[in-house]
Amino acid sequence: MYKDQRITALIGSTQHNSTSKAMVDYLQQKFSCYDIKIDTYNACEIYQNEQRFADLMTDISQNNVLLLCVPVYIDSLSYPLISTLEQIYSYKDNKIFHEKKLIAIIHSGFPEKIHREPAIEICHNFARTMGFDWQGAVDFGVSSIIEGKPLNELGIASRWIRKSLDEVVEKIVNEEKVSSGTIRKSLNLPIPLPIPIKWFPPILNFMISRKLKKEGVEDILDRPYS
Repeated sequence: MYKDQRITALIGSTQHNSTSKAMVDYLQQKFSCYDIKIDTYNACEIYQNEQRFADLMTDISQNNVLLLCVPVYIDSLSYPLISTLEQIYSYKDNKIFHEKKLIAIIHSGFPEKIHREPAIEICHNFARTMGFDWQGAVDFGVSSIIEGKPLNELGIASRWIRKSLDEVVEKIVNEEKVSSGTIRKSLNLPIPLPIPIKWFPPILNFMISRKLKKEGVEDILDRPYS
């Protein structure tokens, strides 16, 4: 049994209080029952910070598991995460990765799995190229309902996510790979979608526009760095 060990978690979100962080926080609570600790890093805080990146590499080399918890924006990973993975790739000839395990948790606002499949393949290819022992990936749709809130506070809205994450903890503790059963559970929404899928884009666009307005963004199409 995998006990008294440490896990390195790399969060790929561009936000500080993100859904990805909420998932990692939930995992930390569960792993604490087994005296397993998580060293957490946020890609947006380290991809341009040499010292923080060096700390990440040290933890990856010392810990047994690398956990990627990342959102998908339409069908792409965030730039800070991609940049961080590319920097790690520059160390691909270092054999420290060959005894490490890698598992991914991918989530997106859209319910269809097709939006998350490229991200899963990217993580799988990264693990294979670096020499990690690929443990599989769990992916969730409609994760935008979490909005960075603690999973335990959301009740039925996050029940299917919590059940899948509980199984991820069990698999890691028992040193097993993510099973097809766990993956199927992650795709089962707690209740049927109350609206047609085709309505999701305009609703999500409205939610994003409202959030940007609250944050003082006047023109969503403005390109200040062009």
